[in-house]
Amino acid sequence: MEGLTDGQTTQEERRVCRLLLALPLLPSTRIETAFNKIYELSSGRLKQVCDYMVAQWILPSSSFLPALWPSFMQFIRTTNSHEGYHNRL
Repeated sequence: MEGLTDGQTTQEERRVCRLLLALPLLPSTRIETAFNKIYELSSGRLKQVCDYMVAQWILPSSSFLPALWPSFMQFIRTTNSHEGYHNRL
């Protein structure tokens, strides 16, 4: 798989990547529907990225189900609070 790191990404590829990165901001009940819409928009190399996401993040047999990764309506959405805690130790 070639990936998207060749420096030749199109504006559409960047847009779809931004949409994929925003998925955790949705409620967990809406992630799969939103992902399916994004998948329909993708083509070429982005289909490979989406296929990887399905295998690793979406399927019931994957390690990290969509119910585990949303940060929707959470006060702390990053690990910065944990990093700050550990720095104070």
